[in-house]
Amino acid sequence: MRLTRRFAGLPLLAAAILALCAPVAVRAEDKTGGQEISLGNPDAPVTLVEFASITCPHCARFNADVFPLLKTRYIDTGKVRYVFREVPIHEQEDAAGFLIARCAGPERYLAVTDALFRAQPLLFEKRDLHGWLTAGATAGGLDDAQMRACISDVAAIQAFNARAEHTMTVDKVDSTPTVVVNGRRVAAKGAEFTIADLDAALRPLLGGRTAGSLRRSNRPSVH
Repeated sequence: MRLTRRFAGLPLLAAAILALCAPVAVRAEDKTGGQEISLGNPDAPVTLVEFASITCPHCARFNADVFPLLKTRYIDTGKVRYVFREVPIHEQEDAAGFLIARCAGPERYLAVTDALFRAQPLLFEKRDLHGWLTAGATAGGLDDAQMRACISDVAAIQAFNARAEHTMTVDKVDSTPTVVVNGRRVAAKGAEFTIADLDAALRPLLGGRTAGSLRRSNRPSVH
Protein backbone atom coordinates (compact mmCIF):
# COMPACT_ATOMS: atom_id res chain seq x y z
CA MET A 1 0.00 0.00 0.00
CA ARG A 2 1.19 3.51 -0.78
CA LEU A 3 1.77 6.10 1.92
CA THR A 4 1.18 9.83 1.76
CA ARG A 5 3.11 12.42 3.70
CA ARG A 6 0.13 12.83 6.02
CA PHE A 7 -0.45 9.08 6.29
CA ALA A 8 -3.36 7.50 4.47
CA GLY A 9 -6.67 6.18 4.55
CA LEU A 10 -9.28 4.12 6.23
CA PRO A 11 -11.73 6.53 7.95
CA LEU A 12 -10.01 6.84 11.30
CA LEU A 13 -11.94 5.43 14.24
CA ALA A 14 -10.98 8.34 16.44
CA ALA A 15 -14.00 8.25 18.75
CA ALA A 16 -13.57 4.55 19.43
CA ILE A 17 -9.88 4.99 20.13
CA LEU A 18 -10.55 7.87 22.49
CA ALA A 19 -13.08 5.73 24.32
CA LEU A 20 -10.56 2.92 24.62
CA CYS A 21 -8.01 5.40 25.98
CA ALA A 22 -10.14 6.37 28.97
CA PRO A 23 -7.95 6.72 32.08
CA VAL A 24 -7.06 3.45 33.77
CA ALA A 25 -5.23 2.68 37.00
CA VAL A 26 -2.85 0.23 35.35
CA ARG A 27 0.53 1.65 34.39
CA ALA A 28 1.73 0.94 30.85
CA GLU A 29 5.24 -0.26 30.17
CA ASP A 30 6.90 -0.12 26.76
CA LYS A 31 9.22 -3.10 27.11
CA THR A 32 11.08 -2.52 23.84
CA GLY A 33 11.56 1.24 23.94
CA GLY A 34 12.98 2.70 20.73
CA GLN A 35 14.85 -0.46 19.84
CA GLU A 36 14.11 -2.54 16.76
CA ILE A 37 12.69 -6.02 16.80
CA SER A 38 14.89 -8.67 15.22
CA LEU A 39 14.77 -12.40 14.75
CA GLY A 40 17.56 -14.88 14.09
CA ASN A 41 21.34 -14.97 14.09
CA PRO A 42 22.79 -11.54 15.01
CA ASP A 43 25.97 -12.49 13.13
CA ALA A 44 24.19 -13.60 9.96
CA PRO A 45 25.86 -12.45 6.73
CA VAL A 46 22.61 -10.95 5.47
CA THR A 47 20.14 -8.62 7.16
CA LEU A 48 16.62 -8.35 5.78
CA VAL A 49 14.47 -5.47 7.00
CA GLU A 50 10.71 -5.52 6.48
CA PHE A 51 8.88 -2.21 6.80
CA ALA A 52 5.24 -3.12 7.41
CA SER A 53 1.89 -1.79 8.56
CA ILE A 54 -0.41 -4.01 10.60
CA THR A 55 -3.38 -2.47 8.78
CA CYS A 56 -1.95 -3.22 5.31
CA PRO A 57 -3.63 -6.18 3.52
CA HIS A 58 -0.51 -6.72 1.39
CA CYS A 59 1.55 -7.00 4.58
CA ALA A 60 -0.97 -9.46 6.01
CA ARG A 61 -0.55 -11.65 2.94
CA PHE A 62 3.24 -11.35 3.21
CA ASN A 63 2.93 -12.43 6.84
CA ALA A 64 0.75 -15.42 5.97
CA ASP A 65 2.31 -16.61 2.72
CA VAL A 66 5.92 -15.43 2.52
CA PHE A 67 7.26 -14.92 6.03
CA PRO A 68 6.87 -18.58 7.15
CA LEU A 69 9.01 -19.72 4.19
CA LEU A 70 11.52 -16.93 4.78
CA LYS A 71 11.79 -18.01 8.40
CA THR A 72 12.21 -21.71 7.61
CA ARG A 73 14.69 -21.29 4.75
CA TYR A 74 16.81 -18.39 5.92
CA ILE A 75 16.16 -17.17 9.48
CA ASP A 76 16.00 -20.48 11.33
CA THR A 77 19.07 -21.73 9.44
CA GLY A 78 21.16 -18.77 10.60
CA LYS A 79 21.64 -17.28 7.15
CA VAL A 80 19.54 -14.13 7.57
CA ARG A 81 18.87 -11.73 10.41
CA TYR A 82 15.33 -10.40 10.12
CA VAL A 83 14.34 -6.94 11.35
CA PHE A 84 10.77 -5.66 11.60
CA ARG A 85 10.09 -1.92 11.42
CA GLU A 86 6.79 -0.16 11.96
CA VAL A 87 5.00 1.91 9.32
CA PRO A 88 1.68 3.70 9.99
CA ILE A 89 -0.60 3.45 6.97
CA HIS A 90 -3.69 4.18 9.07
CA GLU A 91 -2.10 6.32 11.71
CA GLN A 92 -4.25 5.84 14.80
CA GLU A 93 -5.04 2.16 14.31
CA ASP A 94 -1.44 1.25 13.49
CA ALA A 95 -0.16 3.27 16.43
CA ALA A 96 -2.53 1.49 18.83
CA GLY A 97 -1.59 -1.96 17.54
CA PHE A 98 2.13 -1.32 17.57
CA LEU A 99 1.97 0.18 21.07
CA ILE A 100 0.31 -3.02 22.28
CA ALA A 101 3.06 -5.09 20.64
CA ARG A 102 5.71 -3.03 22.39
CA CYS A 103 4.01 -3.43 25.75
CA ALA A 104 4.01 -7.20 25.17
CA GLY A 105 7.80 -7.06 24.88
CA PRO A 106 10.35 -8.40 22.39
CA GLU A 107 9.58 -12.07 23.05
CA ARG A 108 5.90 -11.61 22.15
CA TYR A 109 6.07 -8.65 19.78
CA LEU A 110 5.84 -10.70 16.58
CA ALA A 111 3.09 -12.86 18.04
CA VAL A 112 1.06 -9.67 18.53
CA THR A 113 1.67 -8.39 15.01
CA ASP A 114 0.85 -11.84 13.60
CA ALA A 115 -2.45 -11.85 15.49
CA LEU A 116 -3.30 -8.35 14.26
CA PHE A 117 -2.50 -9.27 10.65
CA ARG A 118 -4.75 -12.32 10.90
CA ALA A 119 -7.54 -10.35 12.59
CA GLN A 120 -7.71 -7.60 9.93
CA PRO A 121 -11.24 -8.71 8.89
CA LEU A 122 -12.46 -7.55 12.31
CA LEU A 123 -11.19 -4.05 11.53
CA PHE A 124 -12.07 -3.73 7.85
CA GLU A 125 -15.21 -5.84 7.53
CA LYS A 126 -16.81 -5.71 10.98
CA ARG A 127 -15.44 -2.31 12.01
CA ASP A 128 -14.65 -3.83 15.40
CA LEU A 129 -11.61 -1.88 16.56
CA HIS A 130 -11.81 -3.17 20.12
CA GLY A 131 -12.05 -6.77 18.95
CA TRP A 132 -9.10 -6.30 16.60
CA LEU A 133 -6.89 -4.74 19.28
CA THR A 134 -7.98 -7.37 21.80
CA ALA A 135 -6.79 -10.10 19.43
CA GLY A 136 -3.33 -8.54 19.55
CA ALA A 137 -3.40 -7.94 23.29
CA THR A 138 -4.42 -11.54 23.97
CA ALA A 139 -1.52 -12.82 21.85
CA GLY A 140 0.76 -10.58 23.90
CA GLY A 141 -0.55 -11.76 27.27
CA LEU A 142 -2.19 -8.41 28.09
CA ASP A 143 -5.61 -7.93 29.63
CA ASP A 144 -8.03 -5.15 28.66
CA ALA A 145 -6.80 -2.69 31.28
CA GLN A 146 -3.18 -3.22 30.25
CA MET A 147 -4.13 -2.81 26.60
CA ARG A 148 -5.90 0.49 27.26
CA ALA A 149 -2.94 1.71 29.32
CA CYS A 150 -0.60 0.91 26.43
CA ILE A 151 -2.53 2.88 23.83
CA SER A 152 -3.00 5.91 26.10
CA ASP A 153 0.66 6.22 27.14
CA VAL A 154 1.59 9.73 25.99
CA ALA A 155 5.35 9.15 26.05
CA ALA A 156 5.00 5.94 24.02
CA ILE A 157 2.77 7.71 21.49
CA GLN A 158 5.32 10.50 21.08
CA ALA A 159 8.09 7.95 20.57
CA PHE A 160 5.98 6.14 17.99
CA ASN A 161 5.37 9.40 16.12
CA ALA A 162 9.11 10.08 16.07
CA ARG A 163 9.80 6.62 14.63
CA ALA A 164 7.08 7.13 12.00
CA GLU A 165 8.56 10.47 11.00
CA HIS A 166 12.01 8.86 10.64
CA THR A 167 10.55 6.12 8.45
CA MET A 168 8.95 8.66 6.14
CA THR A 169 11.71 11.26 5.95
CA VAL A 170 14.96 9.35 6.48
CA ASP A 171 14.22 5.79 5.36
CA LYS A 172 12.03 7.20 2.55
CA VAL A 173 9.54 4.35 2.84
CA ASP A 174 6.50 5.15 0.70
CA SER A 175 4.75 1.78 0.45
CA THR A 176 4.24 -1.39 2.44
CA PRO A 177 5.59 -3.92 2.64
CA THR A 178 9.02 -2.56 1.77
CA VAL A 179 11.85 -5.10 1.94
CA VAL A 180 15.50 -4.09 2.23
CA VAL A 181 18.32 -6.64 2.01
CA ASN A 182 21.78 -5.51 3.13
CA GLY A 183 20.77 -1.92 2.50
CA ARG A 184 19.22 -2.45 -0.96
CA ARG A 185 15.52 -2.48 -1.67
CA VAL A 186 13.99 -5.61 -3.13
CA ALA A 187 11.36 -5.20 -5.83
CA ALA A 188 8.44 -7.58 -6.17
CA LYS A 189 8.04 -8.86 -9.72
CA GLY A 190 4.25 -8.97 -9.42
CA ALA A 191 1.53 -7.27 -7.45
CA GLU A 192 2.58 -9.10 -4.26
CA PHE A 193 5.91 -10.24 -2.84
CA THR A 194 6.60 -13.95 -3.23
CA ILE A 195 9.27 -16.16 -1.73
CA ALA A 196 10.79 -16.30 -5.23
CA ASP A 197 11.42 -12.54 -5.03
CA LEU A 198 13.29 -13.03 -1.76
CA ASP A 199 15.16 -16.10 -3.04
CA ALA A 200 16.42 -14.05 -5.97
CA ALA A 201 17.69 -11.31 -3.63
CA LEU A 202 19.17 -13.57 -0.94
CA ARG A 203 20.82 -16.48 -2.73
CA PRO A 204 23.51 -14.45 -4.54
CA LEU A 205 24.55 -12.95 -1.19
CA LEU A 206 24.78 -16.29 0.59
CA GLY A 207 27.02 -18.14 -1.85
CA GLY A 208 28.05 -21.57 -0.59
CA ARG A 209 27.39 -21.03 3.09
CA THR A 210 25.80 -24.00 4.77
CA ALA A 211 22.87 -23.87 7.14
CA GLY A 212 24.65 -25.92 9.79
CA SER A 213 27.64 -23.63 10.04
CA LEU A 214 25.42 -20.61 10.54
CA ARG A 215 22.69 -21.94 12.81
CA ARG A 216 22.06 -19.69 15.79
CA SER A 217 19.18 -18.64 18.02
CA ASN A 218 15.89 -17.73 16.34
CA ARG A 219 14.44 -16.04 19.40
CA PRO A 220 13.22 -12.46 18.90
CA SER A 221 15.66 -9.95 20.32
CA VAL A 222 16.11 -6.22 20.70
CA HIS A 223 19.33 -4.54 19.53
